Amino acid sequence: RIATSGSSLYFLILDLQKVNHMYQFSLTSFLALFLRSLQREGNSISTSTNVEIRLTQVCDRMLRLVCEYVGRSLFKSDRLMFGLHLVHIMFPKLFGENEWELFVGKFPSDGEKSISDFPAWATADRKTAYGMLINAIPKILTQVNLKDTEAWSSWSRATHAEAEFPQKYIKKLTSFQRLLFLQTFRPDRLETAMNLFVCEALSIKTLAPPSLNLQRLYTEETQVSEPILLVVSPGADPSQELEDLAVKTVGKDHYHQIAMGQGQAEIALATLRASAANGDWLCLKNLHLAISWLGTLEKEMNSLQFHPQFRLWVTTEPHLKFSSILLKSSLKLTFEAPPGIKKNLQRTYEYWTPDYVSKGTVPRAQTLFSLAWFHAIIQERRNYIPQGWTKFYEYSFADMRSSGELIDVLCNA
Repeated sequence: RIATSGSSLYFLILDLQKVNHMYQFSLTSFLALFLRSLQREGNSISTSTNVEIRLTQVCDRMLRLVCEYVGRSLFKSDRLMFGLHLVHIMFPKLFGENEWELFVGKFPSDGEKSISDFPAWATADRKTAYGMLINAIPKILTQVNLKDTEAWSSWSRATHAEAEFPQKYIKKLTSFQRLLFLQTFRPDRLETAMNLFVCEALSIKTLAPPSLNLQRLYTEETQVSEPILLVVSPGADPSQELEDLAVKTVGKDHYHQIAMGQGQAEIALATLRASAANGDWLCLKNLHLAISWLGTLEKEMNSLQFHPQFRLWVTTEPHLKFSSILLKSSLKLTFEAPPGIKKNLQRTYEYWTPDYVSKGTVPRAQTLFSLAWFHAIIQERRNYIPQGWTKFYEYSFADMRSSGELIDVLCNA
């Protein structure tokens, strides 16, 4: 059972590269996750002698580890897609006949045949979707009475339709059938409903991974011979955050940063060799501008002897010709604005240590919170561009950092 679950998860992860070239993972990294799932961690896995209980616990732990490890390597726009496929692969009993095919648009059907039975409470533009629903799952009409206008009419107008199904019918529909109902009659609430469905099936609170903390990442997961690859969205730049961590950890004199581009290849190689020997940190920025040089970097990494303190950090934007070997051999994370205001605030306060926030006056701390809130609002608002915006601007951590320094100057004046 564990091996079957593991193989299903691995082949699902393998297929992610069809979505984005940057989503490539090695068998070695997956085996490491597989072995971690077999280990007891605190009280997360009991010492029960019941084989079924142990198998369930190990499979659940493996699923959580894969969710977190892969989720942080995906851009937020692709996490829901990954979550849905994960549920489909791991929990096939949640899906009835033709249900998944209908959901993803693979079920051939002529919606016009069912227009005569179209519910009076539904909007006219949903006729085709309704026809496809009852042709794919005809038994659904025996489960619920769609002619019950009083019950369904209020649901069709509900603000949060995914949470306000008529009580008399909610237990007659499976969780995925309710999702199909929303897809058919209330597609405006479908994304929210998909998130709820995935989180409920996987027993997690959110698909978003924990806020990226470079200090924790360095302490708990990085290895001397494994590059840390930060895949950034256009406009995002983690170099300032990384520099702050390097100054605290190894000192300013032991941190080197090179922006890749024309004429930087030899300088980067020389710095790499020196850093590997001396135990320094090296950050190679914008590797997507030096695609042809990546083969040289791979060979150099394989031939070097590393000092225990050495770390190689690299940043890149997505690129179709980025080295598959480097993608699979690196500890990979995406760096972009977290989804939602709450996650954004949490990440900001991960960056601002308690000592930094509390070292000044109360008005300064309150002003910093206002800055963090404004930063989160602006980044979240970018989802709705171009409405109301003249240009696409990434209000980044560098902007927030400079704003924080300005607050310090004003508060100390």
